Amino acid sequence: MSKFRFTITAPTTVSAVVEVEADSIEEAHAIALAPSFYNDPEKASFYSDDENKLRDVYLPDESDYEQIDAPQP
Repeated sequence: MSKFRFTITAPTTVSAVVEVEADSIEEAHAIALAPSFYNDPEKASFYSDDENKLRDVYLPDESDYEQIDAPQP
């Protein structure tokens, strides 16, 4: 029997509550939406939204997989 490794995706949403120092809300939004801010887990810790159940998962790319040979006894 073979083993396969691939990605499945679920249409979920995640959120992060953040605190940003800025001169205006527009500037705070711009800072928080910059990848250097939201990719830093110390600044933005994302979590699944409440009531966000994993339902319909799908294959984003059916041809993107790796076959992993089962170890031989």
